[in-house]
Amino acid sequence: MIKTLDYNITSCNDEELNIKRDSKLHFNLWFDDEKEIKALFFISSGLGEDSNHKYKDKLAKFTTSEYPVAVCSVDYHCIANIEPLGATLDYDYIDKFILKTACKSIDFPISDDDIKDTQSIKNTIARINCHIIKMKKEAKILNKFILKLSTSLIPARNEYNNFGIMGLGKEIDYTRFSSMILIHYTRETNEYHIITSFHDKTLWTMNSKHPYFFSPSRRQIRNILNEEHLKTQSAYPKSKYISYHSIFDKDISPYHEKIKLYKCLKNLGFEARLFVAKDKKDIDGKFIKNLRHGMAMSLKTLIQKELPPLLEEFKNYTPPKLKKQITYETDEYFYNFSEVRNKIKLTCQKKS
Repeated sequence: MIKTLDYNITSCNDEELNIKRDSKLHFNLWFDDEKEIKALFFISSGLGEDSNHKYKDKLAKFTTSEYPVAVCSVDYHCIANIEPLGATLDYDYIDKFILKTACKSIDFPISDDDIKDTQSIKNTIARINCHIIKMKKEAKILNKFILKLSTSLIPARNEYNNFGIMGLGKEIDYTRFSSMILIHYTRETNEYHIITSFHDKTLWTMNSKHPYFFSPSRRQIRNILNEEHLKTQSAYPKSKYISYHSIFDKDISPYHEKIKLYKCLKNLGFEARLFVAKDKKDIDGKFIKNLRHGMAMSLKTLIQKELPPLLEEFKNYTPPKLKKQITYETDEYFYNFSEVRNKIKLTCQKKS
């Protein structure tokens, strides 16, 4: 029988900014109590369909019913940085300044009452959109004119975007995913006139005098294409990497960076396999459905395709008994990750 367990546990603090975490780490665990469990299967959600709990629950139950695995899905730090997961919209002083400046550029007067709260600003933006349509009809501005605005997202649970170190770890360049785009579309004219960028809350700053300065060193530890860090990883038991990517994914997760990563991994002795979807012949309508970011890929089909051979390959694997720690060096710090009492611990030691 498939069991589903819910956990809320004390997790890591922010060692970089020396901030104690006040939210609990939530995760779900699915397993069949009538099976011998051969492996743990983790679902690391992004911002797409796999962040939906009902979808994850269905996927996890399918996986545990078909294979001898337990499935774990972790709501990592600041996962709730989009509205469907609990984030709320907010307009801080910078967002309001951008809005006021934008309105001046199109001769659209606004008062303090027009931007006093979120609903007022939403109403104001709707009026601005109508104003732009009118100006285009009167040939006062070019038809290709787009007004660019900004909105803040406040993550749920009083969390903030740490860009990966407290979340999934050193997997992707989180700084690239700190914003999203909303296009204000006008159905009558089949055009859009306003683009709003959404930026989630973070404590990092580009002020070099501030203790929370996001220095080049802070970026280095988060950059998966840091070849020195990959060399450090290669000295340990090597993970196996399998990826699928679209050649048309140029903005969210540029394909040329994934190609560079896999070339580097192979050169360092990792077993790394990358499939790049290049044209319409790679779209089968079941597994890969389009060539945009994520390719609308069926995760169920991915599991059916890749999990059985992995289970077979590693069925007799015995991990070597090594000290569970790894240290990455940046320009300013040594980042030491270790396992202490079944918990991942990070220490950041500033270079002398």
